[in-house]
Amino acid sequence: MKLKHKTYSLAEAFGPGFPTGLSVTGYEPSNCRFVPRVEPDYRWDRTLLRDLVVWWEHGNGDPVYLFGPTGSGKSSALRNFCGALKIPMYERTFHPQLEFDQLVSVVDLIDGSTITSYSHLPLAMGADGWPGLFVANEIDRADPGTVVGLNEILQGQPLFMHLGGLDPVDPAPGFRIAMTGNSAMSGDMVGGYVSVRQQDMAFADRPWFLKVAYPEPAVEEEILSAAVPDLSAPVRTKMIEVANDIRAAYMGTSTSDSALPLTMSTRVLRRWAKLTHLFHGARTASLNPIGYALDRALLYRAEGQPEVRRAVLKLVQGKFGDAHGSFS
Repeated sequence: MKLKHKTYSLAEAFGPGFPTGLSVTGYEPSNCRFVPRVEPDYRWDRTLLRDLVVWWEHGNGDPVYLFGPTGSGKSSALRNFCGALKIPMYERTFHPQLEFDQLVSVVDLIDGSTITSYSHLPLAMGADGWPGLFVANEIDRADPGTVVGLNEILQGQPLFMHLGGLDPVDPAPGFRIAMTGNSAMSGDMVGGYVSVRQQDMAFADRPWFLKVAYPEPAVEEEILSAAVPDLSAPVRTKMIEVANDIRAAYMGTSTSDSALPLTMSTRVLRRWAKLTHLFHGARTASLNPIGYALDRALLYRAEGQPEVRRAVLKLVQGKFGDAHGSFS
């Protein structure tokens, strides 16, 4: 193995707000190109981080499954966790047409010759000496037969190659599997994720399940402040309130009789704030930068659904009032 272990305090790895007396095992900095970069303005959910650290240290090879609504930061959490601890991370987005062999090998035509090389899964297992985290994004969209193909690997068995004469790969110490999805592997319960599939119970029984929610308002305030520092604090606060009202209506937790068919993720909220600031100079009597930016960040997705647009704009109007002009 080309990686060297290193013990970090939580403060060293994840920032000064975390304890110096608690430690987690990672690796020394290396030249492995699969170690992700840490996002400079990333804000950790302390509960999620605690769960990931315990899983990483004491999971005994079990996979972990992060599930939650779109844009809640599931993949970002894994990237920043790996980046902080210098863990190589091999991501693959799953879809209904993905076949298990595509996780195992890659076939290229180079100078007229067919070259077969390792794909994401054996690389994560340590085939090239850089074992790390294999991340199956959107795994609940995959064909259940493809997903079940991971069972032997999760049991610690070698991965045998069937193409190009590649050698079998034994899972190296440090190899782990993480997954992300919008469901808890039981299918789409909210009607907004049409390609989500129910997964085989034998596979769904294996991982730790970690639920990822949208950040608390105070955390989203920090995110927006870092992303758009010139946008006033009152406007940022109202935007966050609107986002949470939309989420509540989408997830069916509001007191409204009708649920919205769309939600506002943190990334859409950040985009709305950025566009509002960028279009601020274009404000006229007929152009409200907040509403103008909201169309481009979110509401044009509801084209042909005027009742959805009206419902969202009513939420916006309720927070911002008439001070910022007409919302139409």
